[in-house]
Amino acid sequence: MPFMHSAASSDLQNIPSLDALAYSTALARRQRHRSEAMVAPLTSSTNIPSPDSSLLFNTDIPFYATASTLQSKILEPLHETTMSACEDAISPLSFHLSSKKDPAFVAFSSSICTDSESTNTCITMSLCDQVFTYNLQCLQPDPREIIELLKLTASDKGNWVLVGAHYRRTGSPLASIAVMSAMLEEMTRKQIPDADLKPAFLFLASCETELAKKMKLGDAVRAAQHFQNAQKWLQKVYGTFSDNNAGVESLKAPVHVARQPVSQPQSKLLRNTKNKPQNNSISDSRQHAKLPPRPPGPHQKILEREIDTLRDRQSIQATLLSEVRSCKRHVGG
Repeated sequence: MPFMHSAASSDLQNIPSLDALAYSTALARRQRHRSEAMVAPLTSSTNIPSPDSSLLFNTDIPFYATASTLQSKILEPLHETTMSACEDAISPLSFHLSSKKDPAFVAFSSSICTDSESTNTCITMSLCDQVFTYNLQCLQPDPREIIELLKLTASDKGNWVLVGAHYRRTGSPLASIAVMSAMLEEMTRKQIPDADLKPAFLFLASCETELAKKMKLGDAVRAAQHFQNAQKWLQKVYGTFSDNNAGVESLKAPVHVARQPVSQPQSKLLRNTKNKPQNNSISDSRQHAKLPPRPPGPHQKILEREIDTLRDRQSIQATLLSEVRSCKRHVGG
């Protein structure tokens, strides 16, 4: 009996515990599940991969939350980078990548920008808060396109004058006249006074004079018309003298100075009255009474003042002469 008891106790010691069996069973199942997941192909209906714990417990900001900020950074104005379409042969326009108007264009609706080379002169305009540049080297021979664009963007006088000067420099005075005439219409519609448009008038006068010189030998009638147009623009700047002809003629007319009879001494007047008969004196008095008195003119007043000054000088000289004589008498006596 004691032998049997010892054998049974040794068998019980060789039996593994329940915890060890459970741990080994769970480990085997997990390995089998991983091997089946790696071998079996994934399908949209059954084989869905288990979620990753790193994604479930990640506290970083998701990508969709930063999409709006990235978009706003993309839409920020890039002042240094522009889509240079002027270099291409497709379009003369160059758009700035900005949905809002640049602060440099707040005071003015358009400005002028020139590159280092004189051939790359361009004008900058804005339309619907979109800023773009136009290369003047891409201008068409017909100026109607650029005229409509300048009107649509409400450009200032600087852009108009630059376009007109470019046409004039390239040997197209007719296109330059068309551009400047359209500018005058726009400025008149904005009620800008003619005093501020005198440079444009002089520019048009020079263009008309150039056309007249070109057509002087070929077509004299058209040349005369261009000369008349140039004269009209110059008269707008310097004015005309047709209204002042009456004033010039009045200055050329001779001035009639009324003669005043020189006053004679009373002794001579008494002698003349004694020698003349009384009838003549009566007739003379009647004639003088019949004639109306002539109003004194400005020249007559001047002569009267001169006579008064001469009389004063004469009286002063007489007093001085009398004083000298009296002193001489005292010295001689």
